[in-house]
Amino acid sequence: MKMQRREFLRVVAVGGGAAFIVACAPGVISPSAEPSQTSQAGGRPLSPAGGAPKRGGMLRARGTQLVHLDTTISQVGPELGLVYSRLLNERADFYEDTVKVPGLIEKWEVSADGLVYTLHVRSGVKWHNVAPVNGRPFTASDVAWNIDYYSKSSIRASNFAAIDHYEVVDPLTIKIYLKYVFAPFMDSISYQHIGMVPREVFEADGNFRQRAIGTGPFMWDVWQKDSLIRLKANPDYWELGADGKPLPYVSALEFSILGDDASAQAAFRSGKLDMIGGNLSDMKALKAAQPGILAEDGFRANAIWLQMNMRVKPWDDVRVRQAASLAIDQQEIISSHLDGDSIASGLIPSSLRDFAWQPDEVLKRYPQNIAKAKQLLADAGQTGLKVDLSLYTGPNDAAGAQIVQRNMNAAGFDVTIKTVPTLSVGQEIVRNRTYQLVFFTASSSFEVDDWTYLFWHSKGGRNLQGYSSPEMDRLTEAQRSATDPAKRKALIGQIQDLMLKDMVAAPLAHISRQHYLLNPVVKNFKTFHWVLAWPHLKDAWVDR
Repeated sequence: MKMQRREFLRVVAVGGGAAFIVACAPGVISPSAEPSQTSQAGGRPLSPAGGAPKRGGMLRARGTQLVHLDTTISQVGPELGLVYSRLLNERADFYEDTVKVPGLIEKWEVSADGLVYTLHVRSGVKWHNVAPVNGRPFTASDVAWNIDYYSKSSIRASNFAAIDHYEVVDPLTIKIYLKYVFAPFMDSISYQHIGMVPREVFEADGNFRQRAIGTGPFMWDVWQKDSLIRLKANPDYWELGADGKPLPYVSALEFSILGDDASAQAAFRSGKLDMIGGNLSDMKALKAAQPGILAEDGFRANAIWLQMNMRVKPWDDVRVRQAASLAIDQQEIISSHLDGDSIASGLIPSSLRDFAWQPDEVLKRYPQNIAKAKQLLADAGQTGLKVDLSLYTGPNDAAGAQIVQRNMNAAGFDVTIKTVPTLSVGQEIVRNRTYQLVFFTASSSFEVDDWTYLFWHSKGGRNLQGYSSPEMDRLTEAQRSATDPAKRKALIGQIQDLMLKDMVAAPLAHISRQHYLLNPVVKNFKTFHWVLAWPHLKDAWVDR
Protein backbone atom coordinates (compact mmCIF):
# COMPACT_ATOMS: atom_id res chain seq x y z
CA MET A 1 0.00 0.00 0.00
CA LYS A 2 1.42 3.35 -0.99
CA MET A 3 1.59 5.88 1.83
CA GLN A 4 0.81 9.50 1.04
CA ARG A 5 1.97 12.01 3.61
CA ARG A 6 3.05 15.57 4.12
CA GLU A 7 6.39 16.68 2.72
CA PHE A 8 8.96 15.50 5.21
CA LEU A 9 12.06 13.38 5.16
CA ARG A 10 12.63 9.86 6.22
CA VAL A 11 15.55 7.52 5.90
CA VAL A 12 14.31 4.39 4.17
CA ALA A 13 16.77 1.63 3.42
CA VAL A 14 16.70 -0.78 0.55
CA GLY A 15 18.65 -3.82 -0.54
CA GLY A 16 21.87 -4.32 1.34
CA GLY A 17 21.51 -1.29 3.57
CA ALA A 18 21.59 1.62 1.08
CA ALA A 19 19.37 4.49 2.08
CA PHE A 20 17.44 7.14 0.23
CA ILE A 21 15.23 10.08 1.10
CA VAL A 22 11.48 9.98 0.66
CA ALA A 23 9.53 13.22 0.28
CA CYS A 24 5.77 13.20 -0.09
CA ALA A 25 3.35 15.86 -1.14
CA PRO A 26 2.03 18.31 1.46
CA GLY A 27 -1.57 18.57 2.52
CA VAL A 28 -2.72 15.11 1.44
CA ILE A 29 -4.47 12.38 3.40
CA SER A 30 -2.84 9.13 4.40
CA PRO A 31 -5.15 6.21 3.64
CA SER A 32 -6.57 3.87 6.24
CA ALA A 33 -4.89 0.58 7.02
CA GLU A 34 -6.28 -2.64 5.67
CA PRO A 35 -6.75 -5.69 7.89
CA SER A 36 -3.49 -7.42 8.79
CA GLN A 37 -1.48 -4.52 7.42
CA THR A 38 1.91 -6.03 8.11
CA SER A 39 1.10 -9.43 6.62
CA GLN A 40 -0.34 -7.75 3.52
CA ALA A 41 2.64 -5.49 2.91
CA GLY A 42 4.60 -7.87 0.73
CA GLY A 43 7.68 -8.55 2.84
CA ARG A 44 9.32 -11.96 2.96
CA PRO A 45 8.78 -13.72 6.28
CA LEU A 46 11.71 -15.59 7.76
CA SER A 47 9.43 -18.62 8.24
CA PRO A 48 7.07 -19.17 5.28
CA ALA A 49 3.40 -19.32 6.13
CA GLY A 50 2.99 -22.85 4.78
CA GLY A 51 -0.76 -22.80 4.23
CA ALA A 52 -3.69 -21.40 6.17
CA PRO A 53 -2.88 -19.96 9.59
CA LYS A 54 -3.50 -22.07 12.67
CA ARG A 55 -4.85 -20.56 15.85
CA GLY A 56 -3.85 -21.37 19.39
CA GLY A 57 -0.65 -22.62 20.91
CA MET A 58 2.24 -20.82 22.52
CA LEU A 59 5.37 -19.24 21.03
CA ARG A 60 8.39 -19.28 23.34
CA ALA A 61 11.39 -16.96 23.37
CA ARG A 62 14.07 -15.58 25.66
CA GLY A 63 12.80 -12.76 27.84
CA THR A 64 14.12 -9.61 29.46
CA GLN A 65 15.04 -9.33 33.13
CA LEU A 66 12.82 -6.41 34.09
CA VAL A 67 13.10 -4.12 37.08
CA HIS A 68 9.81 -2.38 36.28
CA LEU A 69 7.24 -2.15 33.48
CA ASP A 70 7.32 1.58 32.76
CA THR A 71 8.30 2.09 29.12
CA THR A 72 7.91 5.86 29.50
CA ILE A 73 11.01 6.21 31.69
CA SER A 74 13.42 3.67 30.16
CA GLN A 75 13.82 1.06 27.45
CA VAL A 76 12.65 -2.17 29.03
CA GLY A 77 12.62 -4.77 26.26
CA PRO A 78 10.35 -6.14 23.55
CA GLU A 79 7.62 -7.69 25.68
CA LEU A 80 5.94 -4.38 26.52
CA GLY A 81 5.91 -3.39 22.85
CA LEU A 82 3.35 -6.13 22.29
CA VAL A 83 1.11 -4.88 25.12
CA TYR A 84 1.10 -1.20 24.18
CA SER A 85 0.21 0.16 20.74
CA ARG A 86 1.55 3.24 18.98
CA LEU A 87 -0.05 5.87 16.80
CA LEU A 88 1.79 4.56 13.73
CA ASN A 89 3.71 1.35 13.19
CA GLU A 90 6.70 0.38 11.08
CA ARG A 91 5.83 -1.73 8.08
CA ALA A 92 9.17 -3.47 8.70
CA ASP A 93 9.10 -5.67 5.62
CA PHE A 94 12.87 -5.84 5.67
CA TYR A 95 15.71 -4.56 7.81
CA GLU A 96 15.92 -0.78 7.67
CA ASP A 97 12.40 -0.52 6.21
CA THR A 98 10.99 2.37 8.24
CA VAL A 99 7.93 3.17 6.14
CA LYS A 100 5.14 3.95 8.58
CA VAL A 101 1.71 2.35 8.35
CA PRO A 102 -1.42 3.31 10.30
CA GLY A 103 -1.75 2.08 13.85
CA LEU A 104 -4.02 3.71 16.42
CA ILE A 105 -4.18 6.62 13.96
CA GLU A 106 -5.71 5.39 10.70
CA LYS A 107 -5.18 8.57 8.66
CA TRP A 108 -4.02 12.15 9.05
CA GLU A 109 -3.86 15.44 7.19
CA VAL A 110 -1.33 18.24 7.35
CA SER A 111 -1.95 21.90 6.60
CA ALA A 112 -0.16 23.52 3.67
CA ASP A 113 2.17 25.41 6.04
CA GLY A 114 3.10 22.20 7.88
CA LEU A 115 1.96 23.50 11.27
CA VAL A 116 -1.38 21.77 11.84
CA TYR A 117 -1.86 18.00 11.94
CA THR A 118 -5.34 16.50 12.01
CA LEU A 119 -5.19 12.94 13.34
CA HIS A 120 -8.08 10.50 12.94
CA VAL A 121 -8.21 7.83 15.64
CA ARG A 122 -9.07 4.32 14.52
CA SER A 123 -12.66 3.42 15.36
CA GLY A 124 -13.31 0.27 17.38
CA VAL A 125 -10.05 0.14 19.33
CA LYS A 126 -10.46 -0.82 22.98
CA TRP A 127 -8.18 -0.80 25.99
CA HIS A 128 -7.53 -4.22 27.48
CA ASN A 129 -10.46 -5.46 29.52
CA VAL A 130 -8.62 -5.15 32.83
CA ALA A 131 -9.39 -2.87 35.78
CA PRO A 132 -9.23 0.09 36.07
CA VAL A 133 -9.63 0.64 32.30
CA ASN A 134 -12.10 -2.23 31.78
CA GLY A 135 -12.06 -2.37 27.99
CA ARG A 136 -13.34 1.13 27.32
CA PRO A 137 -12.86 2.64 23.83
CA PHE A 138 -9.60 4.33 22.89
CA THR A 139 -10.36 7.92 21.86
CA ALA A 140 -8.81 11.21 20.82
CA SER A 141 -8.91 12.25 24.48
CA ASP A 142 -6.48 9.41 25.22
CA VAL A 143 -4.11 10.80 22.57
CA ALA A 144 -4.41 14.23 24.21
CA TRP A 145 -3.68 12.83 27.68
CA ASN A 146 -0.63 10.98 26.37
CA ILE A 147 0.67 14.17 24.72
CA ASP A 148 0.46 15.93 28.08
CA TYR A 149 1.99 13.01 29.97
CA TYR A 150 4.89 12.31 27.61
CA SER A 151 5.63 16.04 27.31
CA LYS A 152 6.10 16.39 31.06
CA SER A 153 6.86 13.04 32.67
CA SER A 154 8.86 10.82 30.30
CA ILE A 155 12.29 10.45 28.75
CA ARG A 156 10.54 11.05 25.41
CA ALA A 157 9.51 14.60 26.25
CA SER A 158 11.67 16.01 23.46
CA ASN A 159 9.66 14.02 20.91
CA PHE A 160 6.72 16.28 21.72
CA ALA A 161 8.64 19.55 22.01
CA ALA A 162 7.32 20.90 18.71
CA ILE A 163 3.71 20.83 19.92
CA ASP A 164 2.22 24.19 20.85
CA HIS A 165 -1.31 23.03 21.71
CA TYR A 166 -4.01 20.63 20.56
CA GLU A 167 -7.77 20.55 20.13
CA VAL A 168 -9.93 17.45 20.63
CA VAL A 169 -12.48 17.93 17.87
CA ASP A 170 -14.57 14.83 18.57
CA PRO A 171 -14.01 11.37 20.08
CA LEU A 172 -12.06 10.23 17.02
CA THR A 173 -10.34 13.45 15.88
CA ILE A 174 -7.59 15.60 17.36
CA LYS A 175 -5.88 18.62 15.84
CA ILE A 176 -2.28 19.27 16.85
CA TYR A 177 -0.76 22.72 16.34
CA LEU A 178 3.03 22.97 16.11
CA LYS A 179 5.30 25.82 17.18
CA TYR A 180 7.44 25.32 14.09
CA VAL A 181 7.71 23.03 11.08
CA PHE A 182 9.07 19.71 12.31
CA ALA A 183 10.10 17.37 9.49
CA PRO A 184 9.83 14.01 11.34
CA PHE A 185 6.80 14.87 13.51
CA MET A 186 4.69 11.76 12.88
CA ASP A 187 7.75 9.55 13.19
CA SER A 188 8.70 11.31 16.41
CA ILE A 189 5.39 10.81 18.21
CA SER A 190 5.27 7.19 17.01
CA TYR A 191 8.75 6.29 18.27
CA GLN A 192 9.23 2.66 19.34
CA HIS A 193 8.83 3.39 23.04
CA ILE A 194 5.92 5.80 22.79
CA GLY A 195 3.09 3.40 23.39
CA MET A 196 -0.25 4.85 24.41
CA VAL A 197 -0.76 4.37 28.15
CA PRO A 198 -4.05 4.69 30.09
CA ARG A 199 -4.59 7.65 32.38
CA GLU A 200 -6.54 5.49 34.88
CA VAL A 201 -3.41 3.51 35.81
CA PHE A 202 -1.40 6.68 36.37
CA GLU A 203 -4.20 8.23 38.42
CA ALA A 204 -4.35 5.11 40.61
CA ASP A 205 -0.62 4.27 40.88
CA GLY A 206 1.23 7.49 40.05
CA ASN A 207 3.37 5.60 37.50
CA PHE A 208 3.37 2.60 35.14
CA ARG A 209 6.02 0.56 36.93
CA GLN A 210 3.89 -2.37 38.15
CA ARG A 211 0.94 -2.63 35.73
CA ALA A 212 0.94 -2.87 31.94
CA ILE A 213 -2.43 -2.27 30.33
CA GLY A 214 -2.58 -1.21 26.72
CA THR A 215 -4.44 -1.66 23.45
CA GLY A 216 -1.95 -4.07 21.84
CA PRO A 217 -2.43 -7.60 20.49
CA PHE A 218 -1.27 -9.20 23.74
CA MET A 219 -2.21 -8.66 27.39
CA TRP A 220 0.14 -8.81 30.36
CA ASP A 221 -0.58 -12.08 32.15
CA VAL A 222 2.24 -13.46 34.33
CA TRP A 223 5.42 -11.80 35.59
CA GLN A 224 7.71 -13.90 37.74
CA LYS A 225 10.73 -11.67 38.21
CA ASP A 226 14.01 -13.27 37.16
CA SER A 227 12.08 -16.26 35.83
CA LEU A 228 9.16 -15.83 33.44
CA ILE A 229 6.96 -13.38 31.52
CA ARG A 230 3.78 -14.60 29.87
CA LEU A 231 1.48 -12.62 27.61
CA LYS A 232 -1.95 -13.80 26.51
CA ALA A 233 -3.87 -12.95 23.36
CA ASN A 234 -6.10 -9.88 23.48
CA PRO A 235 -9.50 -11.13 22.30
CA ASP A 236 -10.61 -7.59 21.46
CA TYR A 237 -7.67 -6.54 19.28
CA TRP A 238 -8.77 -4.47 16.27
CA GLU A 239 -6.60 -5.96 13.51
CA LEU A 240 -7.84 -8.98 11.59
CA GLY A 241 -5.85 -11.95 10.39
CA ALA A 242 -6.04 -13.69 7.03
CA ASP A 243 -8.93 -15.79 8.36
CA GLY A 244 -11.01 -12.69 9.11
CA LYS A 245 -10.72 -13.09 12.88
CA PRO A 246 -8.87 -10.81 15.33
CA LEU A 247 -5.11 -11.22 15.60
CA PRO A 248 -2.99 -12.61 17.17
CA TYR A 249 -3.04 -16.22 16.00
CA VAL A 250 -1.23 -17.70 19.02
CA SER A 251 -2.93 -17.89 22.38
CA ALA A 252 0.13 -16.87 24.36
CA LEU A 253 3.76 -15.80 24.28
CA GLU A 254 6.11 -17.11 26.94
CA PHE A 255 9.45 -15.42 27.64
CA SER A 256 11.92 -17.31 29.83
CA ILE A 257 14.41 -15.21 31.78
CA LEU A 258 17.75 -16.91 31.25
CA GLY A 259 20.90 -15.69 32.91
CA ASP A 260 23.38 -16.12 30.08
CA ASP A 261 23.68 -16.94 26.39
CA ALA A 262 24.79 -20.52 27.09
CA SER A 263 21.57 -21.21 29.00
CA ALA A 264 19.49 -19.72 26.20
CA GLN A 265 21.28 -21.80 23.57
CA ALA A 266 20.77 -24.96 25.62
CA ALA A 267 17.06 -24.14 25.92
CA PHE A 268 16.81 -23.65 22.16
CA ARG A 269 18.64 -26.91 21.41
CA SER A 270 16.32 -28.82 23.73
CA GLY A 271 13.20 -27.32 22.16
CA LYS A 272 12.22 -25.18 25.13
CA LEU A 273 12.60 -21.99 23.05
CA ASP A 274 11.23 -21.44 19.55
CA MET A 275 13.42 -18.48 18.64
CA ILE A 276 16.76 -17.09 19.71
CA GLY A 277 19.12 -14.30 18.82
CA GLY A 278 22.82 -14.05 19.38
CA ASN A 279 26.28 -13.41 18.03
CA LEU A 280 27.53 -14.83 14.77
CA SER A 281 29.72 -17.68 16.06
CA ASP A 282 27.05 -18.97 18.47
CA MET A 283 24.35 -18.86 15.78
CA LYS A 284 26.61 -20.66 13.29
CA ALA A 285 27.30 -23.40 15.83
CA LEU A 286 23.60 -23.90 16.57
CA LYS A 287 22.74 -23.94 12.87
CA ALA A 288 25.47 -26.50 12.14
CA ALA A 289 24.18 -28.76 14.92
CA GLN A 290 20.55 -28.42 13.76
CA PRO A 291 20.53 -27.87 9.97
CA GLY A 292 16.73 -27.79 9.83
CA ILE A 293 16.37 -24.57 11.82
CA LEU A 294 15.87 -21.27 10.03
CA ALA A 295 18.46 -18.49 10.11
CA GLU A 296 18.30 -14.80 9.20
CA ASP A 297 20.77 -11.93 9.23
CA GLY A 298 19.92 -8.25 9.01
CA PHE A 299 21.25 -4.74 9.38
CA ARG A 300 20.70 -2.68 12.51
CA ALA A 301 20.56 0.94 13.61
CA ASN A 302 22.81 1.19 16.62
CA ALA A 303 26.07 2.65 17.78
CA ILE A 304 28.46 1.72 20.58
CA TRP A 305 30.32 4.54 22.25
CA LEU A 306 32.18 5.43 25.41
CA GLN A 307 29.70 7.64 27.21
CA MET A 308 31.19 10.20 29.60
CA ASN A 309 29.18 11.80 32.38
CA MET A 310 29.93 15.49 31.99
CA ARG A 311 28.12 16.27 35.23
CA VAL A 312 30.98 14.57 37.07
CA LYS A 313 34.42 16.20 37.17
CA PRO A 314 36.78 16.05 35.39
CA TRP A 315 34.61 14.83 32.48
CA ASP A 316 33.31 18.37 32.01
CA ASP A 317 36.81 19.16 30.69
CA VAL A 318 36.93 18.56 26.93
CA ARG A 319 40.66 17.77 27.16
CA VAL A 320 39.97 14.76 29.34
CA ARG A 321 37.26 13.55 26.98
CA GLN A 322 39.56 14.04 23.99
CA ALA A 323 42.32 12.13 25.76
CA ALA A 324 39.96 9.19 26.35
CA SER A 325 38.95 9.10 22.70
CA LEU A 326 42.50 9.44 21.38
CA ALA A 327 43.59 6.52 23.56
CA ILE A 328 41.17 4.09 21.93
CA ASP A 329 42.05 1.84 19.01
CA GLN A 330 38.75 1.40 17.15
CA GLN A 331 40.30 -1.04 14.71
CA GLU A 332 41.23 -3.40 17.54
CA ILE A 333 37.73 -3.25 18.97
CA ILE A 334 36.15 -3.85 15.58
CA SER A 335 38.38 -6.80 14.72
CA SER A 336 37.74 -8.53 18.04
CA HIS A 337 34.15 -7.53 18.75
CA LEU A 338 31.26 -9.94 18.05
CA ASP A 339 33.06 -12.09 15.52
CA GLY A 340 33.36 -9.48 12.83
CA ASP A 341 29.79 -8.18 13.07
CA SER A 342 31.09 -4.73 14.02
CA ILE A 343 32.26 -1.95 11.71
CA ALA A 344 33.57 1.54 12.40
CA SER A 345 30.92 4.16 13.04
CA GLY A 346 30.57 7.62 14.44
CA LEU A 347 27.82 8.65 16.83
CA ILE A 348 25.30 8.46 14.00
CA PRO A 349 25.26 4.81 12.88
CA SER A 350 27.01 4.26 9.58
CA SER A 351 23.90 2.38 8.40
CA LEU A 352 22.21 5.80 8.01
CA ARG A 353 24.18 6.18 4.82
CA ASP A 354 22.70 9.44 3.55
CA PHE A 355 23.76 11.29 6.69
CA ALA A 356 26.43 9.46 8.67
CA TRP A 357 30.19 9.43 8.24
CA GLN A 358 31.17 6.10 6.73
CA PRO A 359 33.77 3.79 8.32
CA ASP A 360 36.86 5.12 6.52
CA GLU A 361 35.93 8.71 7.37
CA VAL A 362 35.26 7.79 11.00
CA LEU A 363 38.69 6.21 11.41
CA LYS A 364 40.30 9.35 9.96
CA ARG A 365 38.32 11.63 12.26
CA TYR A 366 38.81 9.56 15.42
CA PRO A 367 42.40 8.22 15.22
CA GLN A 368 44.33 6.61 18.02
CA ASN A 369 47.17 8.83 19.27
CA ILE A 370 48.51 7.73 22.64
CA ALA A 371 51.15 10.49 22.82
CA LYS A 372 48.60 13.23 22.25
CA ALA A 373 46.22 11.61 24.73
CA LYS A 374 48.95 11.62 27.39
CA GLN A 375 49.71 15.28 26.70
CA LEU A 376 46.06 16.36 26.94
CA LEU A 377 45.62 14.44 30.18
CA ALA A 378 48.76 16.10 31.60
CA ASP A 379 47.59 19.53 30.45
CA ALA A 380 44.34 18.95 32.32
CA GLY A 381 46.29 17.91 35.43
CA GLN A 382 44.68 14.46 35.41
CA THR A 383 47.52 12.00 34.76
CA GLY A 384 46.73 8.80 36.67
CA LEU A 385 43.02 9.66 36.84
CA LYS A 386 41.12 6.79 38.46
CA VAL A 387 38.08 5.88 36.36
CA ASP A 388 35.19 3.46 36.83
CA LEU A 389 34.00 2.05 33.49
CA SER A 390 30.51 0.56 33.86
CA LEU A 391 29.66 -2.41 31.64
CA TYR A 392 26.05 -3.53 31.52
CA THR A 393 25.42 -4.58 27.94
CA GLY A 394 26.38 -8.20 28.51
CA PRO A 395 29.33 -10.58 28.22
CA ASN A 396 29.58 -10.08 24.46
CA ASP A 397 30.90 -6.57 25.09
CA ALA A 398 33.39 -7.54 27.80
CA ALA A 399 36.24 -7.97 25.31
CA GLY A 400 35.61 -4.50 23.87
CA ALA A 401 35.53 -2.96 27.33
CA GLN A 402 38.82 -4.64 28.19
CA ILE A 403 40.41 -3.14 25.07
CA VAL A 404 39.16 0.30 26.12
CA GLN A 405 40.58 -0.28 29.60
CA ARG A 406 43.98 -1.32 28.28
CA ASN A 407 44.13 1.56 25.75
CA MET A 408 43.15 4.19 28.31
CA ASN A 409 45.57 2.86 30.88
CA ALA A 410 48.36 3.13 28.30
CA ALA A 411 47.49 6.82 27.93
CA GLY A 412 47.73 7.57 31.66
CA PHE A 413 44.29 6.70 33.01
CA ASP A 414 43.68 4.12 35.74
CA VAL A 415 40.53 2.33 34.58
CA THR A 416 38.55 -0.26 36.55
CA ILE A 417 35.73 -2.15 34.83
CA LYS A 418 32.60 -2.45 36.94
CA THR A 419 30.16 -5.02 35.58
CA VAL A 420 26.52 -4.20 36.28
CA PRO A 421 24.37 -7.30 36.98
CA THR A 422 21.54 -6.72 34.49
CA LEU A 423 20.59 -4.57 31.52
CA SER A 424 17.72 -2.99 33.43
CA VAL A 425 19.95 -2.05 36.37
CA GLY A 426 22.46 -0.57 33.93
CA GLN A 427 19.77 1.51 32.30
CA GLU A 428 18.77 2.82 35.71
CA ILE A 429 22.38 3.81 36.40
CA VAL A 430 22.55 5.73 33.13
CA ARG A 431 19.14 7.34 33.60
CA ASN A 432 20.05 8.43 37.14
CA ARG A 433 23.51 9.60 35.92
CA THR A 434 25.29 7.67 38.66
CA TYR A 435 28.31 6.73 36.55
CA GLN A 436 31.61 8.08 35.25
CA LEU A 437 32.05 6.17 31.99
CA VAL A 438 29.73 3.65 30.37
CA PHE A 439 30.38 1.17 27.57
CA PHE A 440 27.15 2.27 25.96
CA THR A 441 25.13 0.63 23.20
CA ALA A 442 22.52 2.94 21.73
CA SER A 443 19.73 1.38 19.69
CA SER A 444 17.12 3.49 17.98
CA SER A 445 15.37 4.01 14.66
CA PHE A 446 16.64 4.94 11.21
CA GLU A 447 15.35 8.51 11.63
CA VAL A 448 18.43 10.72 11.96
CA ASP A 449 16.68 13.07 14.39
CA ASP A 450 16.80 10.26 16.94
CA TRP A 451 20.60 10.32 16.71
CA THR A 452 21.01 14.09 16.85
CA TYR A 453 18.38 16.01 18.79
CA LEU A 454 17.43 13.12 21.05
CA PHE A 455 20.97 12.46 22.32
CA TRP A 456 22.80 15.79 22.00
CA HIS A 457 20.33 18.67 22.37
CA SER A 458 20.45 20.02 25.92
CA LYS A 459 16.77 19.06 26.30
CA GLY A 460 17.00 15.80 24.35
CA GLY A 461 15.19 12.89 25.97
CA ARG A 462 18.27 10.64 25.85
CA ASN A 463 20.84 13.27 26.75
CA LEU A 464 21.92 11.51 29.92
CA GLN A 465 25.55 12.60 29.80
CA GLY A 466 25.03 16.26 30.78
CA TYR A 467 26.17 17.75 27.47
CA SER A 468 24.97 21.28 26.73
CA SER A 469 25.93 23.54 23.84
CA PRO A 470 23.94 26.48 22.39
CA GLU A 471 25.45 25.72 18.98
CA MET A 472 24.43 22.06 19.15
CA ASP A 473 20.95 23.12 20.23
CA ARG A 474 20.73 25.48 17.23
CA LEU A 475 21.92 22.87 14.74
CA THR A 476 19.78 20.02 16.02
CA GLU A 477 16.71 22.25 16.01
CA ALA A 478 17.49 23.47 12.48
CA GLN A 479 17.75 19.97 11.01
CA ARG A 480 14.35 19.15 12.49
CA SER A 481 12.65 21.81 10.37
CA ALA A 482 14.73 21.34 7.21
CA THR A 483 12.46 19.90 4.52
CA ASP A 484 15.10 20.27 1.80
CA PRO A 485 17.24 17.08 1.68
CA ALA A 486 20.48 18.86 0.80
CA LYS A 487 20.04 21.42 3.56
CA ARG A 488 19.29 18.77 6.13
CA LYS A 489 22.30 16.71 5.10
CA ALA A 490 24.56 19.76 5.40
CA LEU A 491 23.23 20.46 8.90
CA ILE A 492 23.84 16.86 9.95
CA GLY A 493 27.42 17.24 8.70
CA GLN A 494 27.89 20.29 10.92
CA ILE A 495 26.44 18.37 13.85
CA GLN A 496 28.96 15.57 13.36
CA ASP A 497 31.78 18.13 13.21
CA LEU A 498 30.62 19.60 16.52
CA MET A 499 30.28 16.14 18.08
CA LEU A 500 33.96 15.63 17.29
CA LYS A 501 35.09 19.10 18.40
CA ASP A 502 33.31 18.85 21.76
CA MET A 503 34.02 15.10 22.02
CA VAL A 504 30.51 14.45 23.28
CA ALA A 505 31.33 10.71 23.34
CA ALA A 506 34.03 8.43 21.96
CA PRO A 507 32.67 6.20 19.18
CA LEU A 508 33.69 2.56 19.37
CA ALA A 509 31.77 0.51 16.81
CA HIS A 510 28.50 -0.19 15.03
CA ILE A 511 27.03 -3.68 15.27
CA SER A 512 26.09 -3.95 11.63
CA ARG A 513 24.13 -7.18 11.79
CA GLN A 514 21.89 -9.17 14.07
CA HIS A 515 21.11 -12.87 13.87
CA TYR A 516 17.99 -14.94 14.51
CA LEU A 517 17.41 -18.69 14.62
CA LEU A 518 13.90 -20.05 14.50
CA ASN A 519 12.22 -23.40 15.04
CA PRO A 520 10.49 -24.29 11.73
CA VAL A 521 7.22 -24.97 13.57
CA VAL A 522 6.88 -21.18 13.85
CA LYS A 523 5.22 -19.81 10.72
CA ASN A 524 5.00 -16.32 9.24
CA PHE A 525 7.58 -14.80 11.57
CA LYS A 526 8.90 -11.56 10.13
CA THR A 527 12.14 -10.00 11.25
CA PHE A 528 12.48 -6.39 12.31
CA HIS A 529 15.27 -3.83 12.05
CA TRP A 530 15.34 -2.95 15.72
CA VAL A 531 16.78 -5.26 18.35
CA LEU A 532 14.25 -4.46 21.11
CA ALA A 533 11.03 -5.09 19.22
CA TRP A 534 9.12 -7.97 17.62
CA PRO A 535 6.06 -6.17 16.21
CA HIS A 536 5.09 -9.03 13.92
CA LEU A 537 4.63 -11.74 16.54
CA LYS A 538 0.91 -11.05 16.27
CA ASP A 539 1.12 -12.39 12.68
CA ALA A 540 3.01 -15.59 13.56
CA TRP A 541 1.52 -18.95 14.36
CA VAL A 542 2.81 -22.35 15.48
CA ASP A 543 2.31 -25.65 13.70
CA ARG A 544 2.85 -28.43 16.23
